[in-house]
Amino acid sequence: MEKQKLIAELVFEWCEKKWGSPLKTKKCELIVSFDRRVKNFTGYYLDRTIKVFPLNCLTKKELIKTVLHEYCHFLQMPSLSDSRYYSQMDKSLGYDKNPYEVQARLFEKKYYKKCKKYIDKKLLK
Repeated sequence: MEKQKLIAELVFEWCEKKWGSPLKTKKCELIVSFDRRVKNFTGYYLDRTIKVFPLNCLTKKELIKTVLHEYCHFLQMPSLSDSRYYSQMDKSLGYDKNPYEVQARLFEKKYYKKCKKYIDKKLLK
């Protein structure tokens, strides 16, 4: 569990270094939860907080992509008021066709290899 927590934290660190925060005074927070009662999802983003559930990630790749995906949501919706449009799109188009989700899936695919390289390098130290 400690390695999974470290991987999630390193992905988050990489994201912060690469993109920082769209808000000058407010940053995003990462919470890594090993709550076994949560079974339906690997992570979520809400109001400057990313919460990931490594026990639901079947692979290291899935964990990395989950943090990347949720960090993209932070960049898309840095404040709670920004999430209203997300909710509207979710209701009208559904989760899979929601433009925020489409962009987040593309984001995780685009940056996975670069982020993994950073993590692997850090884990060797």
